Amino acid sequence: MNLAEHFRRWFARQPPQPDEQTAQQLRAEFAARYSCFKDLLSANQRALEALAEMEQAEAGPHSPSMAFVRGRATAAAVSVLRMIKGLEALAPDRYPGLAECFARIQADIERALGPAAPPAHGPLVLGLAEAGRAGESLAGPKMAALGEIAASLDLPVPPGVVITTVAFRRLMEHNQLDEEIALRLQTADLERTDGLLAACSQIQGLFLRAQVPPELASQIDGALAGLCAPGQAGLRLALRSSASGEDAPGASFAGQFSSELNVDPANWTEAYLAVVASLYSPPAVAYRRRLGLKDEDAAMAVGCLAMIDAAAGGVAYTADPLDPSRRRVFINSCWGLPKAVVDGSWDCDQLEVEPGPPLILAACRAANKPRRYVCQPGEGVLPEALEPSLAQRVSLSEGQALALAEMALRLAEHYHGPQDVEWALDQEGRLFILQCRPLPLAAGIGSAQPAPETTAPPLVAGGVTASPGAAAGPLRWVQSGGDAVAFGEGEVLAVEQPLPRWAPLLGRAAALV
Repeated sequence: MNLAEHFRRWFARQPPQPDEQTAQQLRAEFAARYSCFKDLLSANQRALEALAEMEQAEAGPHSPSMAFVRGRATAAAVSVLRMIKGLEALAPDRYPGLAECFARIQADIERALGPAAPPAHGPLVLGLAEAGRAGESLAGPKMAALGEIAASLDLPVPPGVVITTVAFRRLMEHNQLDEEIALRLQTADLERTDGLLAACSQIQGLFLRAQVPPELASQIDGALAGLCAPGQAGLRLALRSSASGEDAPGASFAGQFSSELNVDPANWTEAYLAVVASLYSPPAVAYRRRLGLKDEDAAMAVGCLAMIDAAAGGVAYTADPLDPSRRRVFINSCWGLPKAVVDGSWDCDQLEVEPGPPLILAACRAANKPRRYVCQPGEGVLPEALEPSLAQRVSLSEGQALALAEMALRLAEHYHGPQDVEWALDQEGRLFILQCRPLPLAAGIGSAQPAPETTAPPLVAGGVTASPGAAAGPLRWVQSGGDAVAFGEGEVLAVEQPLPRWAPLLGRAAALV
């Protein structure tokens, strides 16, 4: 037998087949390593995204806030640590000293960035006009901005007071909540939807059962009494969240925290605790984890504003979120409270104003608005049906739209960038600014890969693009918490409305419809 024949027979031999038990073990090991490798790639992608966001912010016309820098740095660090653990799991003993090197670099970064904790001392309650001067660390970004608008721009905002982040820390200490919250977060499997929901439910229950410190309760009672003008009756409150980092560049907690509307001042305690408890809503906790923000650094200030019994309300954008080059003012409006526009409860009127000068109403589309949210005679709000003639009529006149656009453009000029403005029109026809925050724009989002070619006819087409891109995966219709628990990695999330409660699923979703 020559050498060639020998090698031919040698390579023709079939390797011995493993028994079933060995085969199962090999499949399990392969699946574990494949999952680890996918997690490593995902962590690498998120680390690069965090670094790219910091580079983009540095190249922008305005310096990013320290809250943004700390958040992105923490997000990058969390992702790099996941990569290290993935490498060590895939190749044990191959990268000695990597974890120790990471710890040294992370310590240097934390020393350079400095502490991020809110102040431990300061006023428990502020007047709204003082909130702008006090800044975000005390009043939170939402109320600090509203206070600045009232004090510096002389634009109409509801009168109100702010329960500060120092008051939040006092509430935590008085009820010894720090250790209880940390224990529940550390022992829960927050990667699983059911684990996240259970832990958040337990933590929110702690807040709802908490006792407000007597000193804090006394100061809030006095401040709310001062909101009532002599002889005025029927004051109702809107309690709004103003959490640390809520509107920071590169992060948007929009819709993830609670607002309590049409609250009797005598019942502010329950409403305040409900807003504070929403700091640990499942969407908020999941979002902080995705951004790499620490739960122990989160703090909640709460604005207590006079409730506007709105004839109409909504939001105004000073640029097109999907096309930043379009510098029109885009107004979404509905009858009644702006809640329907903010929550996406039903379709709303759409108006567009050319900035001019002069300001010109360039487009107006009336939607069929079946209901409106109104204040109940006692407390709370509820939807009521509209007459067909009113349902199909535009909820904002041309003059009101132009006046609102002028306010929104002043805000954009003051804050040096496009703004997202929530507003309300009271029963006397007066406009009020309820909230103002930077408008996230879709720069760079449209670079996604095109959809793969297919000969199959589309099942659904049309609709409105909220964020451009292309993706594929099994479709899952989610309507309840049970559907959310069953949602799998890489599936396409289909929901009736893009409510914040579905935010924990986005990290696993290939796309959202």
